[in-house]
Formats: sequence, C-alpha cells, structure tokens
Amino acid sequence: MSQETDKPTDDDIFLPADEDEGSDALAAVEAELAAARQEAEQFKLLAQRKAADLENQRKRHLKERADDQQYATEGVIKDMVGVLDDLHRAVEHLPADATGIAEVDNMVQGVRLVHRKFVTTMERRGVTSLSAVGTLFDPQMHEALQQLADDTVPEGTVIREFQRAYKLHDRLLRPAMVVVATGGPSPVAPPAPEEEDAPATLGEVIEVAEESVDEAEG
Repeated sequence: MSQETDKPTDDDIFLPADEDEGSDALAAVEAELAAARQEAEQFKLLAQRKAADLENQRKRHLKERADDQQYATEGVIKDMVGVLDDLHRAVEHLPADATGIAEVDNMVQGVRLVHRKFVTTMERRGVTSLSAVGTLFDPQMHEALQQLADDTVPEGTVIREFQRAYKLHDRLLRPAMVVVATGGPSPVAPPAPEEEDAPATLGEVIEVAEESVDEAEG
C-alpha cells in the first residue's frame, strides 16, 4: 500500500514579503539616515565654530600679550619724556662756539653727549618725536593752547610749539602743545609723501633743531 507524501508547493518554498511593509521599512531607514546626517552636519558646524572661536581667542591673547610687553614701560617713558624736554632746553641754551675756558667747554660737550645718548636710548625703546610746526592742526595729535592771527600761512597751521609730541611705537605718548594760526587762506591738501619724506627719527629732529639754534645764536 503506497503512502501519499505531501510535497511542498512553490508557494511553500517562496513567500514574498508584503510590498507595502517593505516600502515603509525602507522609508523609515532612509528617514533615520537623513536625520543622522543632518545631526552630524550640525555637530560638524558646531565643532568648526568652536575651533574658530578658540583660534580667535588664541590670537587675541597673543596680541594682548605682545601689546603688554611692547607698552609695559609706557608710564616710565612718559616720565622720561619730561626729562628729555629739560635736556632739550638745556642744549638750546648751551654756547654755540667754544668759550676758550676748558672747564666750560668740557661741560658743554658733556651735556651734548648725555643728550645724544638719551635720545638714542629712547629711540631704541620705540620712542619717536613728532614736530608740529608747519603742519595743519590735528586734534588727535595736537592740543591748541592759543590762536594767533597770521595770514602768511594757511588757516589752522601750527606756528609755534610749546611741547613736542611723542609716540611709543604706534601709540601717541603725549600730544603737542601748540599755537595755531588764524586768518590765512584755506589749507590745501598736501601731496602724498614720497619714501624720502618719511618721518624723521627723534635724533634727526633734535639734530636739526640744534643746528637751527646754533645758527640763530651764531
């Protein structure tokens, strides 16, 4: 007697998944992937901003540190500029020629030498002198003590200087105390300075001033 065996049908061997369920699952995975990518991009942008902030903070710290080192002696140099003014005035009143008295001549040469050494030392520390006479009044650089009528120069020209201006590196250390002309023609903008017209050093300015005083006294 033969026993009938149940054979698997094709439907039993392969049962395809429901297409709608598969589509929903795929869409869910893609949505999660898109959300993860968006979150990763946000974290990336945040990390970039933090890195930029840290770099800017580092640069600010380095600049502040450099400024502290560069201008650490500003208070002391301000006091020394007053001493330099006294030396300038002393040199201006020294005799232009030798007196014939050895002690006096030696003293004159000694004062000039000290003055020159002082000027050189200040230059090495970044101090520059700014002559105001003949320039137009600049409220950022000059402080007007008086106005005088003078039609020989343009309106607003500095015609006298009571106190010279000084800079420490790029920072104004002290403004110039000046007298400003009134009544002259309107000022004309000066042409752009050439390289050879660069601001003189403190030593050069003092040397020119000394020569002018010597010529006047001679």
